[in-house]
Parts: sequence; C-alpha cells; structure tokens
Amino acid sequence: MNKKYFLGLALATVVGISFTACVKDTDGNIPSHADKWIVVGLLREFNSCQKSVAICIRANNLSESVAGAYPLEKDESLSKPLASSDGSLTMKLEMNTDQLTEEARFQLFQEKALVVTEDFVVGKEIMQQAYENAGIPYSGQQLEVLKGAYRVDFESDSTGAEPQRIIITITIHDGTITITIKW
Repeated sequence: MNKKYFLGLALATVVGISFTACVKDTDGNIPSHADKWIVVGLLREFNSCQKSVAICIRANNLSESVAGAYPLEKDESLSKPLASSDGSLTMKLEMNTDQLTEEARFQLFQEKALVVTEDFVVGKEIMQQAYENAGIPYSGQQLEVLKGAYRVDFESDSTGAEPQRIIITITIHDGTITITIKW
C-alpha cells in the first residue's frame, strides 16, 4: 500500500509541476493584431490635428471590437498601418465621400494634391504598430516627411461623377508621401 501511495504522490507531483510550468508568454514579443488601429485625419496639421492642409496620425490603440464604433470626425478614418521591409509606411483609409468636408473633397478631387507645410517625423509608437501589424521586427525606425505638395493619383473603373465610397492609400517612404484614391 505504501508503494502505491508513494507512486501516486510522485505522479501527482510531476503532473502538478508540469502544469505550473506552462505559463502564457506575455512579454510582448508576439504580435497582437487586436490593438493596432490608428486614426488618420485629412487636412489636419500633423502635430496638433487642428484644421490645416496636411495629415495627422493618432495612435489610439483601438481594439478590433471598439474600432467599428469609434466616433470619427469629418475627414477622419481608421487605418491599420503596415510597415514594409524597405522601411516604408502604408495606411489605407476606407470611407464614404460624405465623410469628407467640402474642403477635403476640393483638395483631393479638384486640386489633386495634399500640401505638407512643415517637415514632420512619424513617431515610434505609430511605427512600432506598423511593424507589429506587418510581423516585422521593430528596432526604433522613424520616418521623416518633408514639406511640399504631394500629388494625388486616381485609380478608377468608371468615369464621371465623384464616387460614393473610396479607398485612400497613403505611403510614406524616403521623406515623401504617395497618395492614391481608388473606387
């Protein structure tokens, strides 16, 4: 009886140690795509997000469940930023054109340009999100955007009237911005 009792106790100890050694890895090295939404504002000043002519990017760390109900202002959209191995940053904004102010529609569809009035740097928090979203290791990279006027390109299957729903792709690379609107 003692032998069976001892073996049972030894087995329970081994099993107990095995399960207590199973701890979830929460050190942050494994990308979590649940908290990677940012807000991008068009015709805003980069640093303050006040009305202007450029873009602003806010790292709101919105989860997937909250992002759909997040209150956006006119000229704002949610985006999951993605970094590329070449160091570029891409943000896709999907929105209805009625989410754009008259000024933004004029700037994008008539002037076909986005003007950046001062150089700015896309900070670490946004860049880290972009690298994590892409599954690429992040090592402190930042992107600078130089002031200037950046052309808006269009890709469309139709001709004529302004579309109801658009996808704006903004890519930042080597100090410049590329903007494409698709519908």
